[in-house]
Amino acid sequence: MNRTGIKKGILSVFFLCVALMFVYSCVMAPPPHPGVPYAPQHTVAVLPIYNATNDVDGPKMIREMVAERLKRQNHIVKPMGEVDEVLRDQMGITLGSQLDMAMPEKLGAALGVERLVYGYLLNFEEVTTGVYNVKKVRLGLRLVDASTGALLWAGGQGVKAELTSAGLIGRGVAVAKDIQEAREGIEPFKSIPGISEIPGITNWQIIAAGSEDSVGEAALKSLGTKLLTKAIGVHLKAEAEAVLNMIYQRYLERPIERPVRPRHPDAPPPPHYRRP
Repeated sequence: MNRTGIKKGILSVFFLCVALMFVYSCVMAPPPHPGVPYAPQHTVAVLPIYNATNDVDGPKMIREMVAERLKRQNHIVKPMGEVDEVLRDQMGITLGSQLDMAMPEKLGAALGVERLVYGYLLNFEEVTTGVYNVKKVRLGLRLVDASTGALLWAGGQGVKAELTSAGLIGRGVAVAKDIQEAREGIEPFKSIPGISEIPGITNWQIIAAGSEDSVGEAALKSLGTKLLTKAIGVHLKAEAEAVLNMIYQRYLERPIERPVRPRHPDAPPPPHYRRP
């Protein structure tokens, strides 16, 4: 790539990152839903996210974003530090993948909350090849009654932002990848407890698609954006917000109504309602 191409790529990355920061601060975070009453709704614990990815920062970011949305609905969200302390000290649980070791009723009683949010992060990655560059985030959420263990609501979604080199080869690779992932569905993750209860977890939505004049320029823009967003702590945040916006909207519009499961005779009594 000549110097002119490199300069063009650097400028493109700079302006793209400025635009991303504007989106993060002004667009992606939704305002409180107008139909939500002001009175506190429920006490809720957002449990550690089940991380099926190789990224160590994504689950923490997703968990914080979910907690913030619940607070905007006037739920009383138990501080995550306190949740982690109770899980670690009383149950030996430090990871989301260990949560199936304890019944929801026991978790609710130990944490003193009415509802539990389980999260499953299946994709949180950015792939840069030059010909095909993609950002992917896929998440599933389950809302569970802590006193009965009954599933109250569940929803999932995946999003992609694709950047290819100009021409049929780059676009063809993107289409082939989309078809492959649609066919696989949740097959690679089917052993995760509770994943089959989440509608929409196999859905993929392309939220951005672009192309560059050359393979080198596409790779440079993708890599430059990745390095900068990692450096300032917002890597894949726009994609994560888009996923949560879609899941959250379905939660507000079409909650899943399920019959309450009778409480097991050996289960602990329902947790008391607590105000902070």
